Parts: sequence; C-alpha cells; structure tokens
Amino acid sequence: MSYKMEENDEHMNEDNEEEYEEPEDPNESAIRLGISQTPFEELLNLSDKLGTKRYNETIVSKIDTNFAKNKSKRNDNSFKRVNKNRPQEISSKRPVNQVREVFQIKKNKDIERRDPRFEEGSGRFSESVFSKTYGFLNDIRDKETNELKKMLKKTVNEEKKQELKYLLQRIKNQKTSEQMKQNRKELETNVRNKLSEETGSKNTFVNKSTLKRLELVEKYKQLKKSGKLKQYLEKKRKRNATRERKKRDPRFEEGSGRFSESVFSKTYGFLNDIRDKETNELKKMLKKTANEEKKQELKYLLQRIKNQKTSEQMKQNRKELETNVRNKLNEETGSKNTFVNKSTLKRLELVEKYKQLKKSGKLRQYLEKKRKRNATRERKKFINN
Repeated sequence: MSYKMEENDEHMNEDNEEEYEEPEDPNESAIRLGISQTPFEELLNLSDKLGTKRYNETIVSKIDTNFAKNKSKRNDNSFKRVNKNRPQEISSKRPVNQVREVFQIKKNKDIERRDPRFEEGSGRFSESVFSKTYGFLNDIRDKETNELKKMLKKTVNEEKKQELKYLLQRIKNQKTSEQMKQNRKELETNVRNKLSEETGSKNTFVNKSTLKRLELVEKYKQLKKSGKLKQYLEKKRKRNATRERKKRDPRFEEGSGRFSESVFSKTYGFLNDIRDKETNELKKMLKKTANEEKKQELKYLLQRIKNQKTSEQMKQNRKELETNVRNKLNEETGSKNTFVNKSTLKRLELVEKYKQLKKSGKLRQYLEKKRKRNATRERKKFINN
C-alpha cells in the first residue's frame, strides 16, 4: 500500500514539474541560433562598429533578460509543494540555519505551552515544603528495603545477589545523605536563633566555615558517645597519608638529596648477583621446555637481561674513561675540577671501541653492519623526500 502511495506521489511530482515548464521564446531561440552560426570575427567587427555598450544593449541584454525571467519562474515553481502538509523542499545553495523547522506544524492559538519551572506563578523551591509534601516516599523506601532483604535471603544466583546488595547500599547512602542534610539544616537554624538572640536582629547570616567547624564538633561528640572515635581518626590519618604520598614526589624533595650513580651501584650491587641467578634458572628452563611459545618467552627474557647488562657495562666504561681523561687534564693544567666536553668523550669512546674490536677480530663484521644500517637510513630519507 505504501509502495503504491509513493508511486502516486512520484507521478504527481512529475506532472507538476511538467506543468511548471514554460515554452521557450521563439525570438530568443532565433537570436541564439543566429549568434551560434556567425563566426567570432564577425561578432567582434559588429561590436567595434556598434560599440560595446550598444552591442550589449541590443544582443546580449535580450538573451540575459529572457534567461533571467525563465530562471526566476523556474526557481519559484521548483520549490512549490503539491500538498501543504508535506515537508518543504529547501535549496542546497543557501546556508542552513542551526535551528530550522523540518516539519511545518500548525500552531494552535488556544493551547498555551508553558514550563512551570521558569514561571513566577510557581514560586521558589523550598526544601522544607518538599520534604513535608513528599514525606511518604521514605515509607515506600523502607518497604522496598525490607523486600530487597527478603529477596537477598532467598536468591542463590551470585549476579542477582550483587545487584540486590548494590540497590540496598544505594538506598542506605541516600538515607545517610538526607540525614546529613537535615542535621546541617537543624544546626544552621540553632546557630541563627542564638545569634539573633545575642544581636537582637531577625535575619542573621551564618558563614560556611563556622558551620563546617560546628558540624565537626557535633560529629566528634557523637563518635565519642558511640566509642568509634579512635577508629575514625585512624582511618582519617591513613587517608590523609595516602593523599600526601600521592602529591609528594621523593625525586624532587630536598630531603632525598641528589642522585649519585656510584652510590646507587654500591648500595644496589646485590641486584647483579640476583640477575645472574635468574639467567641460570631461565637457561635451565629453556633446556627442559618443549612448548614453542614458552621457549620464545624465555628467550625474550634472557635477551632483555643481556641488554641490561651490556648497557650497564657501557655506562661503567664511559664513566671510567671520563675519570681517566679528567685526571690527565688535571695533571696537565694543574687544576682540580676540569670539564670534559661530550664530543671529545664520544671520540675517545669510538677509539677505545675500535681497539677492542681489532683485538677480538670483529672489526670487519662490525663495519659491514654499520654500512648496511646507514644505507637503509639514507634509503628511508630518500623515499620520504
């Protein structure tokens, strides 16, 4: 049925489009045909003889006016609706507003739409009036809690139990928050009454900081009565300690002192022995295991430990080289503290490496690897450029 309706609509639109199309002017078509057949040189000569102004008035203006008239008619007719209840077609050439009417709805003048939240007649929100009018909700909540407790006792499914526990905790939290609000309100009224009696004025303002202080005093008294004060203070101390620990960063504290590599290596030297034991255990496990995935994991861990050792050895060698160079410069210059440049250190490191590789007979292999690495880097740069 809907398909047939759509077909009828399409036919209706086609009929309307055919109705809006107007017949072309015969004079215009004759002028167009004549201009299209005449060569461009003759048209230029004609414009030179008549003058550009007159040429435009006689030939060009006629075509433009006829075209503009037809265009305006077409634009007026193209966006007309067959039925007024259908959505309006809008031109895509015009910019669309952020807020626009997609469907044109009839505005009924008899019905007034209003929002009571923003009307003066509704009045202001009062918590005391709200609590009195909707006080019956507390009784409903109590009934719900009893029902939930009964359901919790009966249920065996763990997921269902968790859901019921969550709902009970939620109701409990709501009750506690409401109780706290009520206590705060009562305290505020008591303080205001006292201040009004002392000062003699009816409307006295109570500061937030004073209210908070008085709330803490009341809480302290209640906890002391119930005998839970020590437990509460211990919890609070722990919470404050964790917060301070999160805020504090020992790396940037003055009490922690500066980081020294030599002191660190001396104090945590035992870690190297632990690492050696770990490597031996991993090697034994690698020999025993038959699973390929487990083998790959163990190989990765062994390689990681090996890389750590090599990096530490390189650091140690650099440090020894730096101390030797500094001692030599101190002897030459006669000063105690001499600064060694990074470029000189790097150059000396390369010299030492070259000597070691020459001794071990791995110099050619190392140079070939380096050439390949440099070639790949240059190739990547060339491709990117």
